[in-house]
Amino acid sequence: MAAQAPWSEAERGSRGRHAAVTRASWPKEAPSAAGQLRPARTRARTRVRTGGPPRRVRRRAGTDRRSRLRGRVRYDQRRNRHGGSSTRTRVCRVCSRLRPRAEGRHDRGLLRPMAQALSPRVARRLSAPLPAAPRWRRYVVGYGLLVPAFALVFGLLVYPILYEIQLSLTDAQTSSETNTFVGLANYAAILGDQIFWTAIRNTAFLMLVTTCAECVVGLVVALLLWRRSQLWPLLYITVFLPWIYPSSFANYTWYWILLPPFHTFYTLDVIQARFWLEGIFGEQAWQILSFALMSTWRGSSIVAILLLAGLRTIPPDLLEYARLETASPFRFLWSVLLPLARRFVSLAVVVAMTVAYLDYLAMFIESNGRITAPVLGTLVYRAELVEGRTGYASALSLTQLPIVVALVLVALPLIEARLSRHKVREATATDWTTSGRFGPLHPPVRAASVVATGAGGPRRFAVMALLSLTSLVLAAFYLFPLYYTVIQSVKSADDFLTGPLGQPFWAYAIDFGDGWIDTFSDPVFWRAALNTLVIFGSVVAIGAAVALLAGYALARLRLPGADWLARSLFAAYFVPQLAVVVPLLQVYAGLGLENTYIGIVLVYLTLAVPFATWLFYTYFLALDAEVEEHALLDATRLQVFASVVLPRAWPVIVAAAVFAIGMMSSDLLYARVFTLNHATRTLPVTMGSLVYDPDRWADANASILFGAVPLIIVALALARFYLRGLQSAFTEE
Repeated sequence: MAAQAPWSEAERGSRGRHAAVTRASWPKEAPSAAGQLRPARTRARTRVRTGGPPRRVRRRAGTDRRSRLRGRVRYDQRRNRHGGSSTRTRVCRVCSRLRPRAEGRHDRGLLRPMAQALSPRVARRLSAPLPAAPRWRRYVVGYGLLVPAFALVFGLLVYPILYEIQLSLTDAQTSSETNTFVGLANYAAILGDQIFWTAIRNTAFLMLVTTCAECVVGLVVALLLWRRSQLWPLLYITVFLPWIYPSSFANYTWYWILLPPFHTFYTLDVIQARFWLEGIFGEQAWQILSFALMSTWRGSSIVAILLLAGLRTIPPDLLEYARLETASPFRFLWSVLLPLARRFVSLAVVVAMTVAYLDYLAMFIESNGRITAPVLGTLVYRAELVEGRTGYASALSLTQLPIVVALVLVALPLIEARLSRHKVREATATDWTTSGRFGPLHPPVRAASVVATGAGGPRRFAVMALLSLTSLVLAAFYLFPLYYTVIQSVKSADDFLTGPLGQPFWAYAIDFGDGWIDTFSDPVFWRAALNTLVIFGSVVAIGAAVALLAGYALARLRLPGADWLARSLFAAYFVPQLAVVVPLLQVYAGLGLENTYIGIVLVYLTLAVPFATWLFYTYFLALDAEVEEHALLDATRLQVFASVVLPRAWPVIVAAAVFAIGMMSSDLLYARVFTLNHATRTLPVTMGSLVYDPDRWADANASILFGAVPLIIVALALARFYLRGLQSAFTEE
């Protein structure tokens, strides 16, 4: 009988006690892998008895060793109530590549070759999947990471809304301490008030027109930057200015351009245009036009940034394939580019509507009471903070909640990513017809390789000249408020009278004394600058940390109801500010938080945390977790979070920080209500009270300039990372 292959120790032990084994079939070669795992004395004993009877070798190598291992396992189980981990750890030390930390994985046991070298019972015990960590522990950690974000947001929003509901059922007034229950009488009075329906119609019309203008201008800017026309670097630098520039400063600029406080060369033309426009739309239509220009200027900036981030995620090979199937650039845009960037387009439209809505809500405050046209925010502000009709104003504020709920229900299905938590699909050459989500990021594509603009010659030159001219006009549009502020800060009031034709856009006699020197010597300015640094820095640091932990927990720890928790937190971003002002004032008065850094920081966190958390949640949800799973073999989750997650998420952190700074710099309602004096007021509020005072014309412009320049520098320095963070948050990797 031919000699058989050498048997392992497990095979010898599995043949049974009474198996018939001939002496010729017993191997006489070197010891097996199991023998090599034994100490030297055991290997020598086995080597001496290799030629002996198989029964004696089996008894010594199989039965005795199995008994010793079984006894050791039972001993460890008695010592360690949670399972015999000591024996497994000792076996793991045999192989340098296997670490005891592998016990925490669900789908990994010990190395099967080493386990098969043992007896069958021990092999089955060691090759089985190792026990998983308790599920409750993961839930405790996950929900614990969510507590700070939800406590900051819903702790400052849920109670005020409930309190507003209670006030709306009473006839509460600031002049009276007694509140009488009136039921739905306030709502009946609102529905029967013709001014309310006029305000609803005006608000809806202004939002629709402004949102369309923001989307159109933002789309044109995004396409010019994506195609990289001749002047795209200039447009790229200026497009980030409006979002970070305080809206109170921008509103002042556009207001005085259309209504110049001094005589200019176009004053008569402006008066004629104003009479014509107000004859069509009614009184104060010209002032509202200046506010609409400001909102378009500001909203189109963030729309362009979001659309540019979406266009840069489209793979070039899909664009080349789609270009062959489309007949015109407009069809290419409508049928290819917009569907591929669907999530970014949806988000841009939602953000544009939100920016326009918040701007018109605060129009009465930002215009310093000059624009009193009936819009919803103006009615609420006048009834609540001017007339003192608290119950009626609460009912007015709550009429905005159905609009917010409808906006969230429509927007979330369009923005959310329909992707699996554990599997990332690679895009193919035909995905452009069915899907708009892709894997790796790609650089922008040159114009010549995307859209056909003619076969060279005069037509191509005309197209490039038109694109360059459009880029120059849009760059001037974004840069104009800053340029106007610089000119007015070095120009005295007498220059309007002595200059030729009353030119407001150029300084013929530069004077730094009335503006720059007075601003630098004003302690109020430096106090406001310090307040801005402390408040904005605290909100960015705390908000980014809290939102990062919450987004990571929602996406990675597989918590029950994680999707709905993320949606509810994102919906908190749309809660109207006027609906929570009065209840928060009472809470702050009771806790002593009014006119303090802590009070304004807590309020600003409700503007920063919801969007940032949702941004981190979508980023981690689309990010492949394979790298983190491999890192968890050699480190704890905290170490993996600090050494792997944070370095990969820093572009998204920058995007969340820049977005938060833009929201805070454009807020005036919270800052004016919760900061009572210059001890805690920021630059937008402090300088915003001076912009409508012609007697301090140069001082106001210089203060605005020096207050906005640091924010602009920060935005320009982080512009590239801001765009990269938005791309990472909405793209599968």
